[in-house]
Amino acid sequence: MKNYRQNLGLRGEKIASQFCRNVGYLIVDTHYTSRWGEIDIIAKDEKEIVFIEVKSRTSKLFGEPEESITKEKITCLTKTIAVFLSDHPGVSEYRIDVIVVLFYPNISSPSVKHIKGIEILRGLDTGNDEPAI
Repeated sequence: MKNYRQNLGLRGEKIASQFCRNVGYLIVDTHYTSRWGEIDIIAKDEKEIVFIEVKSRTSKLFGEPEESITKEKITCLTKTIAVFLSDHPGVSEYRIDVIVVLFYPNISSPSVKHIKGIEILRGLDTGNDEPAI
């Protein structure tokens, strides 16, 4: 049985996948895992592979959802991407995106924000838990 946060995350990933299809992306894989972690969605945008981190929230009480992506998360994400790329040597063009899904109380449709091509280097050398994007 999944807990509330897991269910919220799965709902957000389902909405993010549909959003990707709506903008013309082909979903290649979901929940791609390696020993380092998981990539929520892998999609194809024309000739480019897109690795997508999905953040689902019910409020911005603790800041913007994308701010919760720490340097540790980015490190695990980049290691998992390296595993995917080693398994798919034909992939030469890729980027990392974030899709934020906000479920507001009393509003039937969640808000979706797509951040293309996140900057993964900012915050990696700070030595603290600052957001990495």
